[in-house]
Amino acid sequence: MRGRYGVSRRFIEAGFPLREASLDSVHEKNVRHGHISTLHIWPARRPLAACRAALLATLLPDPGTEDGRRELRKRIGGVIEEVPGAGGRMKPQTVGGILHWKREGDSDLGAFRREIRQAFGGRTPRVMDPFAG
Repeated sequence: MRGRYGVSRRFIEAGFPLREASLDSVHEKNVRHGHISTLHIWPARRPLAACRAALLATLLPDPGTEDGRRELRKRIGGVIEEVPGAGGRMKPQTVGGILHWKREGDSDLGAFRREIRQAFGGRTPRVMDPFAG
């Protein structure tokens, strides 16, 4: 599907997994082990979950159908389920997807890399880090 200026419409324009990225970003901010950046809360830290979601959704083309968008949203952000939280209250949590801290797998990321290359005619696009590191 071609959009304005002859460029394919991107997934970020049609079906960004906002709630999933938000939930995983909050979880990531509370992680205090596994990486040096988690030991101190940096004032301007950009959560990896939100950055990864924005970059993938910008680079991947819109599937063109609502079913295709739903499936891609699920592959990126997983599904939201209610799980028991503190005080017995139910809280939303993502299950699956690649946004949650330490949930991404090499095969998942490899599949996204192949899809991105395919969307760009077989070449790897140059990406400037919009989140400054």
